[in-house]
Amino acid sequence: MSDKHAAELLINHSFRDWRDVLPSINVLTLVIAGEASVLPPKGVEWIARQIPGAENYTFTVEERGSHFLFFKNPEKFNSLVEEFVTK
Repeated sequence: MSDKHAAELLINHSFRDWRDVLPSINVLTLVIAGEASVLPPKGVEWIARQIPGAENYTFTVEERGSHFLFFKNPEKFNSLVEEFVTK
C-alpha cells in the first residue's frame, strides 16, 4: 500500500464513525481480532456482532494475535481465510 493510501485509511479510520453502517452489510463477513492488538478485541468482537451473520475469530496471545496477526501467524490466518472463502 502506498504511503498516500495508508494515510487516507488511517485518517478515515480515526475520524469517521461507521457504526450505523455495520448492520447494513449484507455480504458474508469474517472479522478477525488479536488479543495483543492495539485495538481491543472486545471492540472488534462488538463489530462482528453488529454485522448480520458475521463470523468472528480472535487470535490468542499464544497464537501470536497482535495487530499484524496476518504477518505474525500467516499459517493460521491464511487457513482461517481459506476456510471462510471456500464454504
